[in-house]
Amino acid sequence: MKNMITALIVLAGLVIIGGVIYLVVGTKGAGDGFDFSHTQRTLESGTPAKARVLKIRDTGGRLNSNPSIEFQLEVHPETGPSFTATTRAIISTVDLPRFQPGADINVKYDPADHGSVAVIP
Repeated sequence: MKNMITALIVLAGLVIIGGVIYLVVGTKGAGDGFDFSHTQRTLESGTPAKARVLKIRDTGGRLNSNPSIEFQLEVHPETGPSFTATTRAIISTVDLPRFQPGADINVKYDPADHGSVAVIP
């Protein structure tokens, strides 16, 4: 009985370690260097804008079975000219129809860095 409890504790530890590794490595976009924490900062402190979805691509990454989607967007700030940007977001499979090419969506962006755009889910 004692060996079974020890085995369960070791197994639970391995599951926890695996989960932590997934969160640390998996949220960076399947090893391609995409940093979702940067996107989170843009969501927290960015300037709101509308954007038109030009293209979408499934990156193959998943979080809780929801896909990581790469977006090519035409961002329309309230002031200043429009610009194109590429970003990624984890989108619920239920919400995917709202994010198809041609759709107008809400985003936040960094006015000092137009490469920093975050999709508002």
